[in-house]
Order: sequence, then structure tokens, then C-alpha cells
Amino acid sequence: MSTNQVLTFSPEKGGFLQVTLIPAILVDFPFMGLLDENYFYEELAKQGYDNYFIDNDVVKKLINDFLMASEVVTVRIGELKDFKFNLEISEDKMYAYMEIEEAQGGMVPSYETIMEHLNNAGIKYGIKEDVINAAVSQGFIEQTVVAEGMHPLEGQDTRFEPLVNMEKTVGPKVKEDGTVDFKEMGGVLMVDADTHLMRKYSPIQGNSGINIFNEEVPPRVGLELPFGESKGSVVSPDDEDLLIADISGQPVIFEDHVDIERIITVDNVDMTTGNIRFPGSVIVNGDLKSGFEIHAFGNVIINGQVEAATIKAVGNIDLHSGLVGQSKAFIEAGGDIHARFIEGATISAGRDIIVHDLIMHSDVSAGDKVIVGVDEQGSKGQIIGGITRAASLIKAKLLGSSSSTVTMFEVGMSPLMSKQLNQIKQEVSTLRKRQEELIHSVIYLRTSNAPDKFAKIKEIEVEQASLDAKVKELSEKEAAINKTADLSANAKIIGSQKIFAGVKVHISDLFRTITMDSSGGSFQVRGKEIVMGSAGGF
Repeated sequence: MSTNQVLTFSPEKGGFLQVTLIPAILVDFPFMGLLDENYFYEELAKQGYDNYFIDNDVVKKLINDFLMASEVVTVRIGELKDFKFNLEISEDKMYAYMEIEEAQGGMVPSYETIMEHLNNAGIKYGIKEDVINAAVSQGFIEQTVVAEGMHPLEGQDTRFEPLVNMEKTVGPKVKEDGTVDFKEMGGVLMVDADTHLMRKYSPIQGNSGINIFNEEVPPRVGLELPFGESKGSVVSPDDEDLLIADISGQPVIFEDHVDIERIITVDNVDMTTGNIRFPGSVIVNGDLKSGFEIHAFGNVIINGQVEAATIKAVGNIDLHSGLVGQSKAFIEAGGDIHARFIEGATISAGRDIIVHDLIMHSDVSAGDKVIVGVDEQGSKGQIIGGITRAASLIKAKLLGSSSSTVTMFEVGMSPLMSKQLNQIKQEVSTLRKRQEELIHSVIYLRTSNAPDKFAKIKEIEVEQASLDAKVKELSEKEAAINKTADLSANAKIIGSQKIFAGVKVHISDLFRTITMDSSGGSFQVRGKEIVMGSAGGF
């Protein structure tokens, strides 16, 4: 046998490809070329089979055996491969993610084949034609949402509207020229008996959604809620949806009620006063010195400087001249916190934290929003270093610093809710351990000869009933917190003018690190990632 054709490719049944290799000793003349991978694939293309999937390990073995072979060898070298279709369904059945791997000589994706895969998976609603057409056009597509359900319009619980204008206690005075005077905060708001404080509105029922399987997704049911338990206020005898003041004093607004608090005023909190614990509101005309504490069941207003001190208030906290905490200050409010600036402190608010100029190297947590820079002209509006957390929104002019200081931001589930959830889980775990101990005690008593065993068993049964009630109550609270956490999906972080390298963003369970400075923008979750949009939002 003699030839000068070293490699001959030929198709097989079933879409396979074989190659016949003639060893060097059988060619008509010495094979002067080097049989390597380049030659092999050039010859494959020349003979018109370069669209096949080729097993490169077999190619390497043929090349190694070429010079030593003594007879013609025919082996299977490749095959035609169809496109590969991958589909992933989200846990809530509201999204389908499609990925298509490109074909190698085999069947390419078509509109009909893709629709067949989707139909076989039961997907009937929200199919994105443009995604399918893009996949068909280019022959492949990376993981992309190919179907999206219609989310339900969630029902809203009873809404409570405060009727008291709190701007006098929580907002600075705006001068005629538009500038802000933080020395004139407007004093303390007082109300008289019978003042209208809060109105409640009936719940709104939502609309059902549709998942990608064309199944109805019921909305969250809006709950009818009463006014919360309050102090110094009562439901109007003429209108069951209206809360009015029962006494004169300072209003403290909560989510579902308004308390009327008494007030104490001091010049400074220092050695002359000692720590202050008061079942109302506290006004300090001067400074709160390092090492001292204020605990109030109402609001706290500090007109002077706050040093490395502690403030805990059930209501709001206003720091008119700012805070230099030397990493030792601790400030906690059940309502809002307003300050000119915050440096070196741990800050926690049940609702909003509003800062005029700057937050620096602090641990900040807000139940709703953190906003730094109350106006566009007269404030710096910057957050540098530390960690800032909020349930729904963090907004400042500048995020981070030009020196790339590590500055962390976290939005999503309320930090206070997260803390409550952990506490509930720990308490339930402790109660369940106690329940197990009581079960073992009952088993032991029933087999013992103790004369008072029946009395002891009765005592244990009473304690077991109490534990069961507590576990049930805590489990219901846990379920309510988890449901509320689901509503924080639209949380966002905004840097309206500049976002510096060193900023770290955490939204729900997703993370993103900023490695380059940018001229402002906002972060929000879209699909399975944190995306950056314009400073005005999405």
C-alpha cells in the first residue's frame, strides 16, 4: 500500500467522525512535514470537518504513535454536538433562568426548540420573546431571565397617620436667605389636652399575581390593626379612628400611637447632675460630658456638644451641635436621630437617622433610612469609614473618601429586626431545652416511688403549658418579622455626587466592593446581583 495522504477523515453513522492514519513507512515518499496538532487541524479544516467536536486526547495519541506505527489505523476522533439547554427555576416560581451552550456541528437552537423546552418545563407565563430571539440569533446565551411572573400587589395593613407637626422639634430653622441655622431648632413642641394626634385608616387588600407556571400567587392580606397602647392619649369618644391627647405635654410619635410625655430641662449633664434617668423627655441646654448617661422614656434634646457619653431614648434624639464620641459614645433612639455631625460613635435608631454634615468612623444602624446632607448647598453630606446600616435607604452626597478608606454600607432587613430575630431564636432554643428537661423529669417520676410524685408531675405540667404558650408566641413573632423582611426588596444606597474606591455594599445576602472612584450613583438589587444606576434611582 502506498499513498501520500497521511490523514483521511470520514463521517460515521450517528454523527460521529473517524480518521484514518497511514504511518510514515507506507507513504509514497518520505513525509517531510511534521505531524503535529497544527497540521492535524489544518487538514481537518481542509477536508471540511472542522465543525465537529474533536477529542483532543485521541489526537495527541495519534500524533505520538505516527512515526512508530507499522499499519493503517482508523479511530473515532469526534462527533457532532447539539446545543445544550439549561433551565433554572427560582424558589418562588417567579423567574426562569435560561442558559444555552453553543452547538458544535449539531443542531442549533431555534425558536421552536426553545419553546418546546419551556413548555416541557411547564412555563406558560411571562416568556421573554426578545431573549429567545437573541439566543436563536447568536446560537448561545449566558444565564438570562427568560420568563418572569407578575408579582402580587401586596395588601397594606391599617395605616396610621400622625396629625402632629413635628418639624418644630426635629428640623432646623431655615432663614430668609435659604441657609440653615442649627442653633435655632425651634424649641420643644407642646400640645394641649384634646389635640388631635393620630388617625388610622382601614387596611387595603392587594391583588393576586401570576407565577411563570400561570398559577395564581395570592397577595399578603392587609390586617386590621388597633391603636397601640399609649400614655397620655385616648381614642376620641366621637371617632374611633382618631387618637387625641388626654393631657398637656410633649408628643412622642410611634408607628401606631402617640404618647404625651412630661419634660425635664437641665443646663449640663456633668458632675453637678450625675446620670439622668427620667420617665419623660429631657432637654440639655448645654453639654453632655464624657462618661455620663441619659435614659429617657420620651425624647432627648442636647443643645450643646455631646462627648463620649451614652443616650438611650424611647422617642427621638436631637444633637444640635454634633457628637465627638472618641469611639466610646453610644446613642440609641426608638424613633429618629438628628445630628449636625457624628464621629466615633455607635448609633442606633428605630426609624431614621438624619445628619447635616458628616458621619465618620462610626457604627450606624437605622430601622428605616440614613440620610446625610439635609440640603444641597450648606452641608458636606459625607460618610467616611465604619459601617452604616438601614432597612430601606442610605443616602449621602459622598460615600467613602479620596484616601479609599474602607466604608461599609448595608441595607435590607432592619438591623433592629435582625437583632430581634436572633434574640427570639435564642430564647426559643432555651425554652425547648427546658421542655426536654421536664419531659425527662416526668418519665423519671412516673417510674419512681416518691410519695409526692403526682404533685410534682402536676407542677411540671403547669410549667410545660406555660412554656408551650411562650414558644407559640415567640414563633408567631418570628414569622411576622420574616414576613416584614421580605418587603425590604427595594432597599437602595445612593451617593449623589461621588462614590470612592474602598466602599463596600451589602444588600440582603449580596455583596459588592467598589475599586474605582465614580461620579455618583445608586445601588440596588436586580435579579441575583447588585447593580449600579444613576443617583436619581432606577
